[in-house]
Amino acid sequence: MLDNIVKRISLALRKTFHHNFGGGWFYFIFSYFLFLVFTDFTVLCASDKSVS
Repeated sequence: MLDNIVKRISLALRKTFHHNFGGGWFYFIFSYFLFLVFTDFTVLCASDKSVS
């Protein structure tokens, strides 16, 4: 479920960035940042469930 949402968002962002910036370096940095954020988010959710 969450993976599909992330894929749709990243696909839309890739089209937008490719159209606006004409290159992939900005998208690469941004997607890497998103990946880190979502990874931290899922880890935090998992740790919260294990604590409670």
